[in-house]
Amino acid sequence: MAELQAWLSERSVSGGVHRWRHDVDTDDALDASAAAGWRTMVLDSTDADDERTFLRECVTAFEFDDDLEADWDEVFDALVDLDAAEGLLVWWIGWQTLEEDDAETLAAAAEMFADVAHRWQADGGSGAVILVGEGDFEPGAAVTTADPSDEDDDEDVVSALDEDDELELD
Repeated sequence: MAELQAWLSERSVSGGVHRWRHDVDTDDALDASAAAGWRTMVLDSTDADDERTFLRECVTAFEFDDDLEADWDEVFDALVDLDAAEGLLVWWIGWQTLEEDDAETLAAAAEMFADVAHRWQADGGSGAVILVGEGDFEPGAAVTTADPSDEDDDEDVVSALDEDDELELD
């Protein structure tokens, strides 16, 4: 757990989608995050095997209004509106279900979260989404990121992240 605390304390996770390849107890992750000064949320998509159920899990996990349409645009807008001024980490567990059952939705979700994290930074905050546990999915190989300086620009720009943007600890 010392590696996790050091990583979080350095705030090297800010911006984007990252991997924490070790299993970590959710309470330990939340405690380590809080000790490092991060506000945290947990997204558990273990039971989400398609786009519709994943988006509903987001609405539930992030405590969005139940009337929120569970579509990509609505969830994106609601995520952008979360308070990331003091730093926000989202611990995403159970993403492996999507990897197995709907890889396209997993890739779209990672792109959405990368866009959200970049928007948080553009708005003066910081935050990231951390995929917890083993799996083959590699966020950041090519992610779609909206230009954070232009909120009205719906056109996405595909960019490759440096290897340094993804954490691999053994």
